[in-house]
Amino acid sequence: MPQESKGEVSHGFFARLLDLFFSANDPVRARKRELKNIAKSIKKSRYKFYNPKTGEMLPQFAQFFFQVYRVIGPAQTILQHAENSKALRHITIEYFVPENKRELFASLDPEVIKSKAREKGLEEVALEVHNTLADIYGVFGPELIERINTVYETMMYFVGFIKFDYYFLLRKFDSALPERGFNFTPRFEPINAEYISEDLKDFAHLITPFNPAMDFSDVFAIFKLYKGMEIVDIRTWQRMYNALLAIKRSDILTLIIRHIDKNPSFSVPMLVSKQDIVEGVLEEIKNEAEKALGQLKKERKKAQLEQLLKLVFNTNIIARSKYYTDTGSAQFLKHSLGTYLYTEPFNYLKAFLLDYYKSSVREIIELLIVRGQWTTPQVSQQLSEAYYRVMDISQEVVALDESLGEEGERGTKIKHYLNRVSKEPAAKRFLRQYLDEINEKVRQIIIETAQNLIAIGKILKSLIEDHQAQGKQVLVNWREVENAYDGEIRDTMVDVYKKIYYFIKILQLFVKK
Repeated sequence: MPQESKGEVSHGFFARLLDLFFSANDPVRARKRELKNIAKSIKKSRYKFYNPKTGEMLPQFAQFFFQVYRVIGPAQTILQHAENSKALRHITIEYFVPENKRELFASLDPEVIKSKAREKGLEEVALEVHNTLADIYGVFGPELIERINTVYETMMYFVGFIKFDYYFLLRKFDSALPERGFNFTPRFEPINAEYISEDLKDFAHLITPFNPAMDFSDVFAIFKLYKGMEIVDIRTWQRMYNALLAIKRSDILTLIIRHIDKNPSFSVPMLVSKQDIVEGVLEEIKNEAEKALGQLKKERKKAQLEQLLKLVFNTNIIARSKYYTDTGSAQFLKHSLGTYLYTEPFNYLKAFLLDYYKSSVREIIELLIVRGQWTTPQVSQQLSEAYYRVMDISQEVVALDESLGEEGERGTKIKHYLNRVSKEPAAKRFLRQYLDEINEKVRQIIIETAQNLIAIGKILKSLIEDHQAQGKQVLVNWREVENAYDGEIRDTMVDVYKKIYYFIKILQLFVKK
């Protein structure tokens, strides 16, 4: 073979030197060189998952994933909704609570609260709930909170790991593999690695939080409490976990992804799931306890109302309002404007004033005012003023209700602005303010009526007592008043007093001064 001349050797050397110099500044050539080095690293790795020369993922990779699938596959169904489970969060919290404090949580169960309320009374139970909540909040110091949150974070990392779609990935290597076929003997074939590039990235992302310090003993104990069974064999999982840690340390998955995507700079983003469940769970417990108390109060109010309605009206079905009703509120709710707030007490007020006050109450009170000779004129004056003011209010109630009809003053204005509300923001603002004014008007009517009825009731009570007394202290002419009345005046006064008393209690269920 002829030898190269000195000139030719010199020329070849400088050509290679120039080529090396220019390739260092050529990003395409630099990337090729990096990919070549990545390929060498993959070949040297103990994990024979990928063939850089052919660009294929190998059966050994699928076999490893199949082993992972066999270990955690059964848990996929068991923990299907674990990441959103309210029960799991509560179990996790209670798991770390000292044994002697766990009864505190049990005492706040809504059914327990309801049972206690039947035995002790609602007010006493409400105080107990308040004190118990204070005791529970005192259990959780900073160190315990941090420990609970750390364990829950590990649980969520585990749940995310098992929810990876191993079956979808493995089917690409063996299409005959049945879903959940953990005892199946697969025949995995090499496949084009590009087909699973994104799957690899997802999996590599899921194992980024895994580290040797991660403890699963509490995690699996809590899962057992949650589902009443072992979700995985802890020793088998630990061996698998150690294998996963070794793969993570080797960085083999990152290298494979870089080579598949021809992207030497690719890095797996860190999965961070910062959990803070303690405050949220305690708030849920507090809200559920308060909800149970609220429901009990609502039920008690309903029972009281039904009883009072029957005492006043001899029925609990009253329908006297025409327009200030829940049905009338629909036109406002449709546009998120608000609602009529006092429809129930307004309905009962209108019924009481028109159907009872203007008949039974009117008859006895006017008799006492007109025919009675009062020892103290101021008392007669007080009764007269309160009585006639309520008579005036009865007219105002009717007028207000009628004004809300389509042809009424208020109803016409409401209809006008409702027709413009979708186009003019000012119309919406006006209606909200107008609705507030109507509700406040109704509220003031109810309060004023109650105040005057209380005044009437007090004087009636004194008259009932005076009627039986030896020395008459309020009226001096009872016999004349009795003769002017067709019936037993004392019985009538007692009946009217009771009706007024019960009706005031109805109003007080809805409106506080």
